[in-house]
Amino acid sequence: MAVVIETQRFELSGFSVEVQRPNARGDPDEVLYKFAVPLEDPSLRWVHWKEGVYVLWLSPALGESVELPPSRGIFG
Repeated sequence: MAVVIETQRFELSGFSVEVQRPNARGDPDEVLYKFAVPLEDPSLRWVHWKEGVYVLWLSPALGESVELPPSRGIFG
């Protein structure tokens, strides 16, 4: 029997997050983020989890892409 997990939406100051496809464990397989400002806005600071700490992340130029390795983050 398949477990049905509903989409969750979170409204925060300046952006919203919608878990569109949670898996059977409840972890997100697909997440949609909507920001009140363009992603290049200097009010935003981008970081990623690397070797146990958050480090500054610079987004790729328009038309380029980058793949970040998966990580369970600070909670394991």
